[in-house]
Amino acid sequence: MKLKKSQLDKLQGFISKKQELSHTIGLIALEEHRYVNLLGKLDNDYNDFMKVLKKEYGSTDIDLKTGQLKRIKED
Repeated sequence: MKLKKSQLDKLQGFISKKQELSHTIGLIALEEHRYVNLLGKLDNDYNDFMKVLKKEYGSTDIDLKTGQLKRIKED
């Protein structure tokens, strides 16, 4: 006994599509991992730069539009 050609084609189509989607999900997961790592590096670079600014200017609020600094009162 054997599947009809149309049934075999349909079954193979499902399997092929499932494999294709699984592959795509794997690529997306790898890409997500890459972006998470890039975000972590960016956070580290930001924190390092903020330490440099704090050392140079002390505790301040920074207006990101103008660069104007406003001292923060430390209790």
